[in-house]
Amino acid sequence: MNAFQRCFSGTPLLFDIRKAHRSGKLIPVIGAGVSASVGFPKWKELVKQVAQTVLDSAHWSQHDIDGMCELIEQDRVSNTRTIRFLEKTCGFESKLLEVVKKKLYSNPIRAPQESFFTSVCQTFFSPRFRHAPWAISYNFDDLIESETTSRKLVGAVFSPSTLATHGYQVPIYHVHGYLPRTSDPLSDNQVVLSERRFHAHYFSPYYWANVIQLDAFLRYNCLFLGISFDDPNLRRLLDHARSFSGVKEPRHFAFMSRGESRIANRVLEDDLESFGIQVVWIAREDMSKAVRALQSPKTGLRRGA
Repeated sequence: MNAFQRCFSGTPLLFDIRKAHRSGKLIPVIGAGVSASVGFPKWKELVKQVAQTVLDSAHWSQHDIDGMCELIEQDRVSNTRTIRFLEKTCGFESKLLEVVKKKLYSNPIRAPQESFFTSVCQTFFSPRFRHAPWAISYNFDDLIESETTSRKLVGAVFSPSTLATHGYQVPIYHVHGYLPRTSDPLSDNQVVLSERRFHAHYFSPYYWANVIQLDAFLRYNCLFLGISFDDPNLRRLLDHARSFSGVKEPRHFAFMSRGESRIANRVLEDDLESFGIQVVWIAREDMSKAVRALQSPKTGLRRGA
């Protein structure tokens, strides 16, 4: 019994997911959980770190800074409201982005061979295996692009200009923008950090990032990795794609780890099913094994392989 069969014993998803990947119809959709597996901060932690720096520069007392961070931790002040406040405190969006970038790359990368992140890179973006046709990332970081050995194979697309001119075999569409560690963002790179940027996406149906996501949700099978599904724009696009396609059966997949609450797990499963997403429950310690088990040599597929 191979690694995939051990993870998915007794489920028909084994063949469905592998077949989609081997036929070039599986799009990896990557969220913060992938980068967090090698030490990058998740969104709430990143907001807290940015708040500490910005408020310290604004000469807040340590007592008030700690109080603000506690509010963020307890979700008593939303991340979007916090970012809007910090943007106003900084005075310029570019200044806030510099703080975000600094905090994003402040910790050393821990990418062991068995990590979730490394498994994603090897499975979908390696010339050794059948790679993905393209990918969607909701992350700002350049981790995957930096880890990929072939610069011609994989690259970031994050703006209308890069969408029009890229020559990558496997473009990674950073639909919330891109903050590479070694260079400044381009002028047309609209990093979706503030609520103002988010609303611009939400109410622009033909914005390039919305079109890319709808194309994936309508024409491909998507595998969601490290995604929380809290983003209202993502939920809106998934809802629209499900209604527009007319397909009743789930066509997408999400690798998720069960929480402690049985009721919360059931609500999550039903929620994603309403968007046409089949939850594949995987123990957290088996997540990287499950992704690696999807690795496909550049050969044909036999049923049951």
